[in-house]
Amino acid sequence: MTKVRQIRGLERFAREIKRLRKIECMTQQEVADKCGIAKTYVCALEYARSLPNWVVIRRLADALQADADELAALAGVVPDDVRRLMCERPELAKMVRQAALQEVVS
Repeated sequence: MTKVRQIRGLERFAREIKRLRKIECMTQQEVADKCGIAKTYVCALEYARSLPNWVVIRRLADALQADADELAALAGVVPDDVRRLMCERPELAKMVRQAALQEVVS
């Protein structure tokens, strides 16, 4: 993934995390406590300064009543099971990359 696509994805992810947090009427500290991460990390995620890993995305999804796969897609993070499949079957990796390119264009 190019740097530009990664930044766009992070910005969309950041906006979505902040939007979901506000819908749930939670502070950054409350999200951090529920996810077992630092408040400064939640802040960094909301300002697109940090790329979350799959574990953090799952915890955020649980805390914010969101779909982990959708959040992962916004952040450009590939779940571990999909990554394994992509390694085992290169044609799937090509399809995932093409889908990601189409998402960025639209």
